[in-house]
Parts: sequence; C-alpha cells; structure tokens
Amino acid sequence: MSDDSLDPERVRRAKELAAGPQGEAMAKLPLRYAAAAFIVQPGVDSSEPIVRNGTVSLVDFGSGPIGVTCSHVLDEYRQRLDENEQTVFLIGNLQLDPLEALIYESKELDLVTIDLRRKKTDQITNGGEIGSNFYRPQYWPPRNIAEGDFVALGGFPGKWRIQASPRELDSGTFSVYTPVTSVRHDYFVCQFERGDWVESLRSHYLRPFDTEGGTDLHDLGGLSVGPVFIFRDVYWEFVGIIYQFSPQFDLLYARPTRFISESGSILATLT
Repeated sequence: MSDDSLDPERVRRAKELAAGPQGEAMAKLPLRYAAAAFIVQPGVDSSEPIVRNGTVSLVDFGSGPIGVTCSHVLDEYRQRLDENEQTVFLIGNLQLDPLEALIYESKELDLVTIDLRRKKTDQITNGGEIGSNFYRPQYWPPRNIAEGDFVALGGFPGKWRIQASPRELDSGTFSVYTPVTSVRHDYFVCQFERGDWVESLRSHYLRPFDTEGGTDLHDLGGLSVGPVFIFRDVYWEFVGIIYQFSPQFDLLYARPTRFISESGSILATLT
C-alpha cells in the first residue's frame, strides 16, 4: 500500500486526534495492557549483568490473567538460563519462571502464552497506568483488520531502558497511532511515516518520542510483543501482537490475535 493510497482527509483527522486529549488517551491505551519483560543474567564476578527486554501483552479471556509474548523472547531466556541458572525473568516487577507457567508455545507463529492466574499480578506495576490492566474483550475472536485501518500500538524499546539503581530497571515506553499498510493471512504490516508523526505528550514514563527527538529513534528492539488495538463502535479491539520490527524500512509486523483461543492455546499452523 503506497502513501498515495491513504485518504488524505483520514490522515489529517488522525493527526488532529493525535495532537489532542484523545491522542493522549490513544497513546496510553496499549500501554495499560502491556508490561516490560526483563531477562537478567547475573554478571561474572564484578561484571555488569546482561539484561535483555521485550514486552508482555496482558489479557483475560474470562478465565484469569494471561501474558502473551514471543517465542524468540522465551528462547533468549532459555539461552541465558543455560549459561547461568541464576538468570531471572520479570514481567514488570513480577518475577516468575515462564517455562513453568507456559500454556502454549508456537514456534511457527512466534507466540507464547503464559498462565498468570496463580501469580501476584498486582506486583507487575508500581501503581501507575503502565501495565495496570488485563484486557477483557467483549467478544472473541476480534474482527479482521483491513488496509487503511488506523491502529494504536505500543511497547518498551530497549534503547530507552535505564538502570535506575543497582536493583531497579526503568524502561521508557513508546506508542503510536498509525495506519495498517498491508494485510496477509498470518500477519499485517504498519509502515511508519515519521514525517507525519505528531507528539501527544511527553513524560518520564510515557514517551512517544525520545527527549532528543523520537523521530530519530530507529532501534525499536524490545517492542515485541506489544499489543495492537483498533477502535470500533464503542470499544477498543485487541487485534494484533507485534513480533518483528525492521529498522531499515520502518516496517512493523504484527500477528493477528485471532490465532489465540480463549483458553490460551495457539493455532498450530498458519494454514
């Protein structure tokens, strides 16, 4: 889908929304249902620990809280755990073993669901809006998405992660309201047009743009598995999960959430 095929009037209205109070609400929404995932491998002797981070989407289909992340995030944890058995996995402030809590893993779809029903999920957040809620859909699965639809998405780029103290990590957040530029059976794509971005707010915990200019932030590693939402009728639908970002072409790839069942199982194949 080329830029010329986007309705200029829809783009103009989207930019107006993004610049106002509704833009702030759209920026916050995906991050309310997401938390940073940290993989921390202790350093050897006095060396610094190795830290990797991603995103966990938070959802409740009616049977209790579930975390959704990527299979490649779990593979990173497995590798670090093999190297050092003291490696820990955190969803926000909640420490757990994702392998023990695993519901289902699809290597083909690069998706994982984690059972959080017996976990102290109130520990995920420090009391702020980020990661404060589990999304509860009105119905499931969501309706199909189409080219030209505008979606809100967000996550936690590793570029903005800071070591706030020896025992505290702080991950800055990223969110954007953007059109869907391509749709396939097993994924859809959003191509960022940074020249059209409009800043809606700036704070320590919610940064659509880096303090030195977010349009220059091309390394969005850690955004997997941020949630993707679309506003339909009177509520938001959880329609996608980010699994890949191409900094070379500013392409973000998302897996449709219809591949996840209400039990947390994942379709085994893409056919």
